[in-house]
Amino acid sequence: MALPPQKNRELVLQILFGLDVVPEQREFFIEFMMKELKVTKKNVQIAFERALKILFACPLIDEKIKNASTSFAFPRIQSVEKNILRLCLFEFLEDPTMSISVLIAEAKRLAKKFSNDEAAKFVQAILDRIFKEHQC
Repeated sequence: MALPPQKNRELVLQILFGLDVVPEQREFFIEFMMKELKVTKKNVQIAFERALKILFACPLIDEKIKNASTSFAFPRIQSVEKNILRLCLFEFLEDPTMSISVLIAEAKRLAKKFSNDEAAKFVQAILDRIFKEHQC
């Protein structure tokens, strides 16, 4: 059974974060996520493949983040916030018809859940800048 979009985003985000910390640990992440999040192996594999697609698109996505981040140099952005931004921007690149307000709301939700309120504000500010440039 497919996961709801919110749960799937959380799974993808956790895989992205894990790969930042311990690269090249596919089998470990699959088993760990199945156990910790109580999801099927198929759901974890699908999320893992999505995470790999996001990582492949990182050069383009990270450049957008770097250009929009006026407060922090890119290397100073925490891994959780960086991966939330990557996930959100990848979803937009994959489907430009997706509602920007929904993407921002989801990014804020993820930041509050996996980081804190300040992170949510930071993520929103970066996404606002990127999406305003896109609309011009």
